Amino acid sequence: MKIKIPFKILAKPRPRFGKGRAYLPKNYMNQRKAIQAIAQEHVVTKLKGPISFIALFETKGKRVADLEQMTGAIKDALEGICYYNDAQICYSYCTHRRNYESDEVVITISERFGAKEEDFKKINYE
Repeated sequence: MKIKIPFKILAKPRPRFGKGRAYLPKNYMNQRKAIQAIAQEHVVTKLKGPISFIALFETKGKRVADLEQMTGAIKDALEGICYYNDAQICYSYCTHRRNYESDEVVITISERFGAKEEDFKKINYE
């Protein structure tokens, strides 16, 4: 399945603590809900077993969040919608293009296990 997210991704924040509980910032939770809404349009059934996760980040500005933190935010948002648990991800390939004309992320998730890097070069991100 292929999912296109047409906005800039915020980094996955550390939990904050207050009033005797842990919580995540409101802007991050709003982003998470937006990603989940987009994903639900593309998902028919949750993937079972080992999966491959590919993400292509394209951003306008030079100053952006860490690639691993942005990837973590997306994987957390898609958990329970595209797959049961992010522990199913056996292959993860993420790349980041800066100074692009728009902010977007293209995510490809498949049940194919043991895929090679040359298989992913064939994927059309358009």
